[in-house]
Amino acid sequence: MATKSCERRSACVGSLRDRVVLHQRTITEPIFGDPDFGEDFEGVPKWASIKTNPGVTQAGNEPLTTHEITVRFDSSVTDESWLQLPDGRRLDVLSVEDLDERHEYMVLLCSDRGKTESSKS
Repeated sequence: MATKSCERRSACVGSLRDRVVLHQRTITEPIFGDPDFGEDFEGVPKWASIKTNPGVTQAGNEPLTTHEITVRFDSSVTDESWLQLPDGRRLDVLSVEDLDERHEYMVLLCSDRGKTESSKS
């Protein structure tokens, strides 16, 4: 009896041709007597596939999804992460999807925040 192979939504390593920097925010506890939390920002270069989403409409106050980025799976990526493209634009990660729940690749739905200098908020 022949088995029918099922289609998987996946990427291949050869399709990850763009170099992006994935930034994470780490909050450190304040030192005793200091009221302010510390923030550290670290960036890790990653190979990615960048796909733009033209013609997407925005509903209400929801952020506009402008890019779909595919990268190798990284469990530390959350919706508080952001990416920096090679041209300096910043993309905020809106949602993270583990493709086929296999921990191989993930798709990041992102919103364009403009150039790094003007997007600090």
